[in-house]
Amino acid sequence: MAANPSVITDSDLLNQARNLFLQQEPVHDKEQLLTAFDDAASSISTETLERLIQLLQNNIDANDYTGRRDATSPIDSLFEIPAIYKSLGKLIDLAVAHYAGVVQEKGIESFLDEGVLHVINAKNTEDEKARLRLVYTDVILDEYRFNRLIGDTEKPSNFKFWNGIKHYDRYPQEKYLANRSVCDRLDIDLILNNQHYLNVPIKKIITDRGRSLPGVVEIDYGSRRAMQYDPETRQCVLMGDERSDFKDLVQASDRGSSPLNLCTSKISNCHVLLARDSKNRIFMLHIPPAAVNDVGPSFWTLSDQPAYIELAQSRAHPALGLKDDSIDVVVVDRQGHFNEEKLRAVLSRVNVKINSLTVRKAEFVDEEPGVEISAEELKKRTEAVVYGVCYFPESDKLLVVSYCLVAKMIEIEHPFPIRAAELEIDSPVESSVIPPP
Repeated sequence: MAANPSVITDSDLLNQARNLFLQQEPVHDKEQLLTAFDDAASSISTETLERLIQLLQNNIDANDYTGRRDATSPIDSLFEIPAIYKSLGKLIDLAVAHYAGVVQEKGIESFLDEGVLHVINAKNTEDEKARLRLVYTDVILDEYRFNRLIGDTEKPSNFKFWNGIKHYDRYPQEKYLANRSVCDRLDIDLILNNQHYLNVPIKKIITDRGRSLPGVVEIDYGSRRAMQYDPETRQCVLMGDERSDFKDLVQASDRGSSPLNLCTSKISNCHVLLARDSKNRIFMLHIPPAAVNDVGPSFWTLSDQPAYIELAQSRAHPALGLKDDSIDVVVVDRQGHFNEEKLRAVLSRVNVKINSLTVRKAEFVDEEPGVEISAEELKKRTEAVVYGVCYFPESDKLLVVSYCLVAKMIEIEHPFPIRAAELEIDSPVESSVIPPP
């Protein structure tokens, strides 16, 4: 019977790695490495692959193929990965697959210590035990991959922030400087496998709040309510409730070389206001109902300052806020708490006019195809929605993502209108509804 042409064999993968290696020009000690490839091809095993990987790794360490030998900070932008790194990635993939076969043949139990075995055996059902065996198999394979990537380098201490399955964090500066080559090696492997923070899906940025992601500035919904971004200086100021407080300045360089994304999350009853002034500065406010309804200090608002006051120029910090200007405003509000009258009252104190005002009501309906649900159940699901908002200043794009239900994303291109020459709009608010996806 003829072999299935769609099945990729170990020899095919090894040839792919060899061909990628041949694309790297120039390569030091090329003939020695080609001989090592031939030796591995004659007898593909975990041991021969590990020897070839180590030789390739030594060659990479001895030569500056990425031009980052003197780098002082972690990789923070996608770049053309040298072919020799791609070859190394293929070889490690193949070695991990072989090692998985070894683990399966010997049984995962032979790779675990007594404490872990006790945890597995203490489970009541065979299904629970089988699930844990799979979990620990993934852990063992992740550790094996990690060891192949760092090669002969002494294993760095406290590298728990690296995870072979999901890695959405930037290496701390001090840890990078202590292990520069290892961090770059791991970063490049993650980039090739779409697991690096530079590959983070936008849904992940909004729904997985609390992570310090390069390129992302997020309002802390419990203690801060606003941010101001200046595209000229690429600086973002996180503004607190108390106007006299010193403000936190976020430099774009601290968040990688990619453009800053302005995000706020955990929105249910609150609403989000975005404003763009005549200098193209962007203001994002996360406004709790208590601030609009004059309830006073609470968990959600740490002061009794009126809603939207962050837009008015600060006396303590004149570079913050607006004065003698005009703005375009976009509001995302599900529960109807936005108060146009109070917004205009704040702006009038500092002689700021509204060119355009658009209120968008984000409506997310959790419908299951082919499944009928009652009106009461639909109402409960709709009210339970928690969502996040992310604005991209450089591309003028607004994203609204629900994540209490099945994550749904609504993308709005150019939420701000094309500028009219100092046109003041005093007509009623233009209200539009974001349709369900």
